[in-house]
Amino acid sequence: MRKRLYYIVMIAILASQTVFGAPSWKGANRNIHHVAVWGGAGYSGLMNQYDNSRFVGGGGGLIGVGYEYKYDHFILNVGPEFRIFSSMDKVTFPATYDVMTMAPGYTQTKHYSFADPLKENHIAGQLMLPIMAGGTWDKVYFLAGMKVGYTLFGTYSQKGTYSTSITDESAYDPAWMNMANHGAVTDKPYSASGKNNYGLDIAATAEVGVNINGFMDKRWNDDNKKRPHPIYMRVAAFVDYGVANLSPKQEGPMAMADENDIHTRSLHTSEWATGRLNSLLVGVKFTALLQMNKPQPPKPEKPAMVIEVVDAETYAGINVATVDVTLKEGKAPRTMRRTTNKKGLVTIKTAPGPYHLALSHPEYEPLEHEYSHGDWNDTLTLAMTPKPKPEPEPEPIIMLDDKPVVREQPIIMKNLFFATNETTILPESEPELQRLLKLLNEHPQLRIRITGHTDNVGSDQDNQILSEGRANSVRNYLIERGVDADRIEAEGKGESQPITTNDTEEGRAQNRRVEFMIL
Repeated sequence: MRKRLYYIVMIAILASQTVFGAPSWKGANRNIHHVAVWGGAGYSGLMNQYDNSRFVGGGGGLIGVGYEYKYDHFILNVGPEFRIFSSMDKVTFPATYDVMTMAPGYTQTKHYSFADPLKENHIAGQLMLPIMAGGTWDKVYFLAGMKVGYTLFGTYSQKGTYSTSITDESAYDPAWMNMANHGAVTDKPYSASGKNNYGLDIAATAEVGVNINGFMDKRWNDDNKKRPHPIYMRVAAFVDYGVANLSPKQEGPMAMADENDIHTRSLHTSEWATGRLNSLLVGVKFTALLQMNKPQPPKPEKPAMVIEVVDAETYAGINVATVDVTLKEGKAPRTMRRTTNKKGLVTIKTAPGPYHLALSHPEYEPLEHEYSHGDWNDTLTLAMTPKPKPEPEPEPIIMLDDKPVVREQPIIMKNLFFATNETTILPESEPELQRLLKLLNEHPQLRIRITGHTDNVGSDQDNQILSEGRANSVRNYLIERGVDADRIEAEGKGESQPITTNDTEEGRAQNRRVEFMIL
């Protein structure tokens, strides 16, 4: 139960801030404490939908005293409250209650019936603890929350009219058989009363109203605020609806009859009380608030110093520049460190006086500036000079056979030999392969591309496959000897890129080649 109440109060607080705006964290009306006294009256009832009865309701009221906390527009109210309900039900009896009396020689039956509905009035008194949260403005306010309490007493009273009649079957006079009565019909007033135990009650509550002070003239409000304990008043429409079932324990039939009379019990404890019983109080409420503390007026805001840090060459704002601001006056100078935003701006609220500014950024030369800050908002633009960019290191010269190698220029592996129309590398190719392996080991940052070529003997498809296979054979040789596979690309061009004629055997031998280039 406590957990549910906690969630209900938090939801009410969040709802008030979401719908009507979160509290402003500026101004004088902060952390105000009140003693609250309230009272209200209106329509009340113990709502039910029992069979054989009609709920009418009645009048009720409440009175309470508690504590109210105010923070700007947010308010929280809590305190004990006494509520009293009156409620009426009209009970209809669908049948006649008969009592038969037997004696030697005759049988007599007495009949009891209620011609009109029996009116049953209820009064209940409850001690409740409201926990409410909401918002307040100059002229309007609202509160919502829960009330938890116990029913201190419950009484009922019944009023109505019932009639009695007698059927007398005389054994010695057959003519009297089944006669309705013998002049024994009477109408009598009926009344009864007793107590009911309703126990614990939980009610959802809400109120919306106006702050009376908001409609008073300015002079009255100014004089009120000068008092040691200002008074605030408000009036609102409110509703309390019970969410707990107040039904007492069922004790038996609604009515019972004997030879002498008929007797009834409360509708709420009878076997007809088969549904829920909920409290309801709707009306008008007046609240008086006595302010217990005088909040201190807000301190004047310090003037803002807006520092704009820009690039001395482009005048673009510098992001993440460090700004150290040191007040030069006083025995112990105090330094504040701030960082510029993406636009190169930083705002510092500080007292007037002479300041030393020190700016730093990894990509700019340090900058220092003396500045005298007045009692007004001001903007200061400071330009930082970019540090000279270091010259890029010259790319190392790659040598192969004591000759510099140019990137993206193919180099023919002249002493690389394969079996005819195969991708198998012949043993006499080892020196040429070692030459390339040595180059890659001496320059571990190098990446190369190996390209295979063929002459025009055979089909284009066969030559393409052969060229790719020979390039991959060289690549696999290097990988097997420790070169990272990511550093070597391999491709085949088939017969598409001859370097000389294919009309002679010498030309075709030159076109059958494998090249590599440094990427």
